[in-house]
Amino acid sequence: MAEGRRHHVELGGRIYSLRSPESDETIQAIANLVRDKMSQIEEATGTVDSLKLGILTALNLADDFLKIQKEYDAARAAWATEQRELVALIQHHLQSDSNSDTPA
Repeated sequence: MAEGRRHHVELGGRIYSLRSPESDETIQAIANLVRDKMSQIEEATGTVDSLKLGILTALNLADDFLKIQKEYDAARAAWATEQRELVALIQHHLQSDSNSDTPA
């Protein structure tokens, strides 16, 4: 069983008990996110079957996560490229400055 405090969340009219080291605020924020996504899917599909709704919610949240992860990875790669370019530019300027300081 997971370490941490016991928390209770309501999803789909049912109360779930879980253990987590996270704060009550964090657990409730997660539950709100899941609850909102479940409501969106229920409205979009008309699905009332709780198992199907849960699976569709999990798939949608996983899709959201993967999209965000892809954006993060792209941003991180762009940042790394910019960082390398800046380092090269600084090194070039430092070399130029040291070459212009040498007496003729």
